[in-house]
Amino acid sequence: MISLGRSNEDFPLSADEQNSISFEDPHDEIPGSYVPQLGGVLAINWTFFFCGQAVEPHRIPGGGSRQALEIVESNITTQDGFEDWLATKANPRRDFEEIIAHELGHALGIAHACSPTEGAACDGVTNEALMRATAHGDGRGARLNADDRNAVRALYPEIGPVGPVVPAAATDLTVTAISQTELELRWRDRSNNENAFDVYERMVDSEFELLTTLDRNSTSLVIQNIPPETYRAYQVVARNNRGSSDPTPEAGATTLAEVAACLEDDDTLCLNDGRFRVEVRWETADRR
Repeated sequence: MISLGRSNEDFPLSADEQNSISFEDPHDEIPGSYVPQLGGVLAINWTFFFCGQAVEPHRIPGGGSRQALEIVESNITTQDGFEDWLATKANPRRDFEEIIAHELGHALGIAHACSPTEGAACDGVTNEALMRATAHGDGRGARLNADDRNAVRALYPEIGPVGPVVPAAATDLTVTAISQTELELRWRDRSNNENAFDVYERMVDSEFELLTTLDRNSTSLVIQNIPPETYRAYQVVARNNRGSSDPTPEAGATTLAEVAACLEDDDTLCLNDGRFRVEVRWETADRR
């Protein structure tokens, strides 16, 4: 479980004017510890601000009459056992990113989108949010979904005319081996306001990295120069000047295996420059 940021009333802390991340609760600021078999809190964010009659709140730009207090310091502490939690993950770096980004969301004032134990129940949208109360831990990293973006926009309204929205995510990504060295990607463009599509690739034991960027309205790509019998996985992200969509679900395929050269003989015929081989076997009436 990822914890909500706590107030100074919950924990006797003092500000030192330094933003920081502390690992494995070195100062015993969080009660208990995280045990993988039992669960528990993974991290906590503390955010400091001055309040009282002598403190003047400021107006929120674009927020009408709403006002806010200035954040003077924000710290993140991971719980005892956080390293043990990461050790159980296939992609610990990305799961670390998810936890830290979640806590930074609390520093910005965003509460949990949903929780399986208390507060609002999770639905199809909030269950995929970075600010869900429990960590996904599936290697998605610090990815925002529509609910996260809406929370930020509600707390930090835009100034001036509303610009274009983030493009809708592409769907139906498929990857097909079309030769020994080529894979073909196809997807459905669900947006009418993207500026480009970013295509990400990963190998079996690596993370996704940007492979190429395609023009708007693109729906396919042939990737060449991949070794025979080699697996590659892909994701596609729509992008415009407002931001990026969620990536498509991962899809992958393995290039075709190498085929021995076709050699013609009395029983073999090679067609289409050796691409096809036809072999003939027969028996006579006396089996000769």
